[in-house]
Amino acid sequence: MTNTLHEQLHNKHIRSESTPINRDSLRSGNEQPLRDPASNTESDEIGGNSLPELQNALGIADKTLILRLMAQAAGAINIGRTNEPVDDDFVATLVRGIGSKGELEGMLAVQTVATHALAMEFIRRAAQDPTNAGIDLNLSRATELLRVFVLQLEALDRHKGA
Repeated sequence: MTNTLHEQLHNKHIRSESTPINRDSLRSGNEQPLRDPASNTESDEIGGNSLPELQNALGIADKTLILRLMAQAAGAINIGRTNEPVDDDFVATLVRGIGSKGELEGMLAVQTVATHALAMEFIRRAAQDPTNAGIDLNLSRATELLRVFVLQLEALDRHKGA
């Protein structure tokens, strides 16, 4: 029986270096797990995010590296919302969508996802803060992160030779 990517992450107890991830809270009951192509679910239904499909899409053969990268990205997505489950299919889709090939581009893709997630968290905080100082602080942080986001995309394009 093949394990889902979620189960493989849980079984390996992989954690982000900066943010511990509670793998028991990765999904709520209504989210579809990532599945291996050998399972009953067609890969088109899950967006091509099984471990073998991620290996192929990212150009990374090392399964442990992919699992660590996905764990790091999942930890970044959940910044500021530790009581909410992480949709690891969403995380894998974001990383895969950047179109990285190889280990270096995979790491940059995870950093880009993390930068975007944190910038959006600061924008969310600015929208909820009743004080001008809080709004300014959070928008300033978001603006800096969005500048970094653009730089990361430019670096990825340069590395790809685009």
